[in-house]
Amino acid sequence: MKKLFSCLLAMLVSLSLCSCTAETCPDLVGKKYSNIKDLDRYSDYALKVEYKQSEKDDADTILAQSPAADEPLPIDREITLYVSLGAEKKEIPDVRGLSFEAAEKKLSDANFKAALVKVASAEIAEGLCVETSPKASETAILGSTISVYISMGNQHELIKFISVVGLRLADAKQKIKEAGFEVGSITYVEGEESGKVIEQYPGYHSSVKIAKGSKVELIVGK
Repeated sequence: MKKLFSCLLAMLVSLSLCSCTAETCPDLVGKKYSNIKDLDRYSDYALKVEYKQSEKDDADTILAQSPAADEPLPIDREITLYVSLGAEKKEIPDVRGLSFEAAEKKLSDANFKAALVKVASAEIAEGLCVETSPKASETAILGSTISVYISMGNQHELIKFISVVGLRLADAKQKIKEAGFEVGSITYVEGEESGKVIEQYPGYHSSVKIAKGSKVELIVGK
């Protein structure tokens, strides 16, 4: 009897020292933190948040959790959530008045890519940067492409630019050719709607006219 009592006492002590409950953790990865933080079903958990930069995931997306889903829930019911801040952004440097080569280097040093767009300009000398899109001092995601508008003087035919974002690739190609432009490089990216154009360079601006025959680079989902 004494031995049985000792065993029961040991079991009770062991249970009292356990750091976990009999419950398991819910799966929160991939959800939007703002959507779940006030839900009644999660109100009984102590949600702790740590934010991280992520180039692939939208801001507010839960990237990971600790403990992981289906692991035992700690006795204090605390779950640490690692939430995306989105891709890191940076201010675009001013490259106006520079040659394309100089502008490209300055943008590259700031971790951006450059896409050449030729435009007519009576004010800016031929071969120099008129403007960028997005503009200097605005912010853009690191590694993204900045359209660099380079002056061709004012002796070249300009035509109204077009947007092909959202079109199927075949339709986009046809629209580009019919508008008087050429199809440039085509880059495919994962995780987007298959076969549709998700970005174009140069970017579309309703007030911008660019040189006839300019190349339009496309980013397409696959």
